[in-house]
Amino acid sequence: MNKAKKTAKKVAAKKARPAALPRKIKSVKTIAPLRGVKTQYNSSKLKEFYSILTKIKHHLDVDKNNLEEKSLRGSGKDASGDLSNFPIHLADAGSDTYEQDFSLEILEREDIELKDIDDAIERIENKTYGVCEECSKHINENRLKVIPYARFCINCQELLEKR
Repeated sequence: MNKAKKTAKKVAAKKARPAALPRKIKSVKTIAPLRGVKTQYNSSKLKEFYSILTKIKHHLDVDKNNLEEKSLRGSGKDASGDLSNFPIHLADAGSDTYEQDFSLEILEREDIELKDIDDAIERIENKTYGVCEECSKHINENRLKVIPYARFCINCQELLEKR
């Protein structure tokens, strides 16, 4: 009787879950070590990928700092150096706001990319770099050369994008 109740609850839960919601993607920390899947790359190849990732991270950090400095400084007369008492034009204020919003959106994307790079560096250290977080298969080396912080193989990435 107890098993029947559990089965009925599982069926009801599956029916109640909306089909449009993607299932939660498990972290490589939980999948790869549990399944015993380790990277297919030797230490020299991992050092190569590590070097690529740190270079990208450095460039993103520099870009991020420059963008933060430009977007978060004063707007209007403060930014232009105009210290007159005339108020700034409403169109100028709107343009400044738009530019600042646009810069902040770019900063947010760079933060996400930096986190992905940090996660990839951690996977290198854990010897799970190049293992798909969804299916635990090895990610093609050509894909990693293009996107060195890729978390998923091409097939799983396509499935995730379709959801």
